[in-house]
Amino acid sequence: IKMKIELINVSKTLNQIEVLKSITTTFESGNVYGLFGRNGSGKTMLLRCISGLIAPTVGEVIVDGLNLAESHSFLPDAGILLEEPKLLPYLSGLDNLELLASINKKIDREEIKKWLVQFDLDPTDKRKTKKYSQGMRQKIGIIQAMMENQQVILLDEPFNALDVQSSGVLIEVIHSLRDQNKTIIVTSHEMDYLTAVCDIILRMEDGRIIN
Repeated sequence: IKMKIELINVSKTLNQIEVLKSITTTFESGNVYGLFGRNGSGKTMLLRCISGLIAPTVGEVIVDGLNLAESHSFLPDAGILLEEPKLLPYLSGLDNLELLASINKKIDREEIKKWLVQFDLDPTDKRKTKKYSQGMRQKIGIIQAMMENQQVILLDEPFNALDVQSSGVLIEVIHSLRDQNKTIIVTSHEMDYLTAVCDIILRMEDGRIIN
């Protein structure tokens, strides 16, 4: 299945400040896209628009012919990591992921455990996530965005707080998902990671895509 996400002249104004400025671009399945830019360049806001979490002030986000804002829809079949992962602090990582998985009932506990092991997390670890390091919480956030075989994966600064080994695992996983014809968009302010993982890199500056 080919999937297409089209942004047509997308602008977003918040508190009289234009945070996205006339963005027109297309994302297609089978590719890993990078959004490169400094903090505050508009990368996270663009992901929010693509996901349907916010509607553009001007312009359209069209997914396979469906206008997200007009239909009041979220991006279908998407896995999303935006900024810091929001976890329930009194549950373990496994329990957090199981709770999320219980909504769609696509995967079971055993599959979740495999994801944890892949990212060097111990499925038998009973500690609550409030006791986790930032890197451990980041891995849980990454896993929830990919574990249900989602068609579109939006990862906001996923390499933040990851060690070298886990960054390598993430790069491998993203490539294998691309080979399964997913659409993957990754933001980072570090070009090294994007060149390692992306097919196409878009540079953002001051709310615009400049190349």
